[in-house]
Amino acid sequence: MTSTLIKGSDARRFEVAAGRYIGTASGRFYMHQPVWVLEDVAHSLAQVVRFTGHTRWRYSVAEHSVLVSLLVEELGGDPHDQMEALLHDATESVLADVASPVKSMLPDYKALEKYLDSSMRKQFWLPEAQSEIVTRADWLALFIEAAMLMPEHGQDFADPNRIRPDALRMMQQGWTVSTLDGDWRKAREMFIERYRFLQARINGKSVKQASQHVRKVRKDEEAKARASVQEDRD
Repeated sequence: MTSTLIKGSDARRFEVAAGRYIGTASGRFYMHQPVWVLEDVAHSLAQVVRFTGHTRWRYSVAEHSVLVSLLVEELGGDPHDQMEALLHDATESVLADVASPVKSMLPDYKALEKYLDSSMRKQFWLPEAQSEIVTRADWLALFIEAAMLMPEHGQDFADPNRIRPDALRMMQQGWTVSTLDGDWRKAREMFIERYRFLQARINGKSVKQASQHVRKVRKDEEAKARASVQEDRD
């Protein structure tokens, strides 16, 4: 195995050494040869919090990702767009969620994030660069979340494209953030089920068929879990 060189700040290159890895829920994530396991992404993002945890209740990046995906659907995006939205923060499953004001001061971190994001996009057949519709939905989600979760409601957040008024109007129409009582397992399952639904839609299933597929997989997993518990008891 060989190391990988990444272009960082000031045209410097830094090395992602071969063999360096992050332990994950299912095994290992090697930084120089990234392989993305959807269940690991969901497991981590469900436990990584938005806004560095300074929210009225625990709110995860997994919940944010699902919201962005749903907003893309509302904006007219197709299932491929919605899938890109769901996975747009997948790198945070190995890098964590760094607040934007801090991230702007960490050019080498941003270079590493770009490197990992590129590998993730190739594996999941996503566009090389983030789509405009996903960027807009991400901004809408930011302002909806801030209005509901942050003490100052995001009133002074940077808004270069004047999206906050649209987000507030969407809130009046019923858009809101999820309330899972801080249960990361529910957030994990919500993320995974959204992925399965979108994968089924991309594969040609109707909305009804995709929903039925998700329910069937859930029932099969629950039955398998019950059987495993019973087996352990016996």
